[in-house]
Amino acid sequence: NGHFNLKISDNGKGFNTAVITDRNGLLNIRQRATRQKGSLKIQSTPGIGTVIDLIVPLDKVSPIKRIWTFISKN
Repeated sequence: NGHFNLKISDNGKGFNTAVITDRNGLLNIRQRATRQKGSLKIQSTPGIGTVIDLIVPLDKVSPIKRIWTFISKN
């Protein structure tokens, strides 16, 4: 049993992670990670950029199928 780790980073404009918004994007990603017994870490600094680290455990399900299921749910 291993883990799938997806790390995305940029040197864009960043954002304040403490500010709560009415947008669903990051909330939906967090909920999906939790449903898959995974974790999501987001580090962002305004004016510097953002790092998103998603870790999802792999089990008896094919890794490709598990990843596709994770990213394609609405």
